[in-house]
Amino acid sequence: MQRNSKITYILAALILAGTLQAMPDKAAAQQAGAVGVAAAAVAGHKPDVGPGVEGLDYANVIKWQQAVDAGREQWRLDPLAVAKREGQAYYGFAAADTFTVVRTRDSSPLARHGQVGVEVRHADRVYTMIIVRPFGGGGAIWTTYKVEGKEEAPAPQPPASKVIFRTGKYRGWDWHKGAYPADMAMAVVTDYERQLAADKRIPEAVLARAKDVDYGAKVVLFAYLGSGGGADAIGIESVTAAGNRLTVHVRTRSAKPGEMETMIATTPADFVAIDRRYVDVWGGVAVTFVDQHGKVLGKTRVSVNHHRG
Repeated sequence: MQRNSKITYILAALILAGTLQAMPDKAAAQQAGAVGVAAAAVAGHKPDVGPGVEGLDYANVIKWQQAVDAGREQWRLDPLAVAKREGQAYYGFAAADTFTVVRTRDSSPLARHGQVGVEVRHADRVYTMIIVRPFGGGGAIWTTYKVEGKEEAPAPQPPASKVIFRTGKYRGWDWHKGAYPADMAMAVVTDYERQLAADKRIPEAVLARAKDVDYGAKVVLFAYLGSGGGADAIGIESVTAAGNRLTVHVRTRSAKPGEMETMIATTPADFVAIDRRYVDVWGGVAVTFVDQHGKVLGKTRVSVNHHRG
């Protein structure tokens, strides 16, 4: 579609994601019709945009439609392909399951632009995916409204985790002091100079340990314990990846009760450089640092910038 059509979709989103939810059905339909006419006047044609399907996340629906309009994700135009893709991505179905279109309706009380029932045979059970068309007209996408079945639909399975780094050299360490130092900090470094300029939590002399990493190919996971005593230490034991999540497992150490400890101030830190591809994921990656007892030490979200200057 052309740019004006996308303006229409944005207007539709305002109607469908906001106004319709705050009005009775009849008033909502009248409001949708009024704005739809205005949108059509802007676009110079008569797209059929509302009222749509109540309960859908139209913020995402608009993005998906625009992706199709731009020539991407063309599978969204096929209700059976949508059932297979979204069924596996969100509802725990598998590629080996059988997907069959069992009912097609040009319009229904639920979805006036079209509704398709897709039967799924999964693990000796039968489910029905309700696939709907949020917009009308040629080139409109399909998406999943819900899954029905005699039994509750299988819960979406979390992506399998993969250990991308592990060491056993910190085994046996433990923390005996109670609270961690107030200046403790965790960071994901995708560009050394940018990190140094934007984040002052980690002293430059400490961060400099990771200065010579090839940041074109690697990303650094940095754990800084903060100002510590002579026996204090921190080490990264392992890193696991699961979908768009990374978990960094660190282990901390301090002197045991009654153990002699020097009074020399230290700045314990450790880092691991991992392949950049683990954070080069569409939509970014959520990174969580946890200690040996499962305590969350830090959370951040990383989106790789492909336009480094």
